Amino acid sequence: MFSKLSKSITGKLQTKTALMFCGLTSVLLAAFVVYDVISQRNALQEALLQKGIILAQVYAKAVGNIFENAIASGQLTEEQVFDTNYQKFYDGDPKDPATIKYHTAYDAFTDKNLLAILDSAQKDEDIVFAVAIDQNGYVPTHNSNYSPVLTGNLEKDKANRTKRIFADSTGLAAAKNTKEYLQVVYKRDTGETMWDISAPIYVNGKHWGGFRIGFSIERVNQQLAGVTWRIIAIAIVMVVLVGFG
Repeated sequence: MFSKLSKSITGKLQTKTALMFCGLTSVLLAAFVVYDVISQRNALQEALLQKGIILAQVYAKAVGNIFENAIASGQLTEEQVFDTNYQKFYDGDPKDPATIKYHTAYDAFTDKNLLAILDSAQKDEDIVFAVAIDQNGYVPTHNSNYSPVLTGNLEKDKANRTKRIFADSTGLAAAKNTKEYLQVVYKRDTGETMWDISAPIYVNGKHWGGFRIGFSIERVNQQLAGVTWRIIAIAIVMVVLVGFG
């Protein structure tokens, strides 16, 4: 009888110890998962931000070079490149100044020489838009998908975002920024919210404006969520293996 009682007590102690071990292991795994999720999310977010900064700086340099080469070759004068005598050619919606369209001394040149570069940036699925913007917020050439032919129908023409002055606080901040880069959260007038990452454009040493890249926050969040759920799934498998191993 004593032997049976001893075995029973030993068995209960072993079971209790095993349960305590599983519980402790689960807590430790949960703590590790939380730490790992936060670490990987932060690392991914930082990597995406760095990618945006590098792209903005590279494209800003490319635009500056294109203008400098145009001046050197006689296609444009420096005065034309820095032209701010905006010539209105489309009134848009009188209640919305942002829908007014303007020509400058160089926008025909950027239509021919910048469009392909701007559109190439959009091949990255994280990028919603990529534009060069002068110091006053003027965008001489926008991406092809934001430059449909004007029809005269005010509602339809709101989809056309080229040759307008983006005088909102985000647009002007990017236009006037002279630091290496600027990153802000941008609520677009279309309702989208995104990262706005920009870098200054210089032409022959003079600040012309900035290169803006719109990063989809929805896309960023999808990537962050993907990382989170992968880690959680691995943790669940580990807990099951520990508990039933």
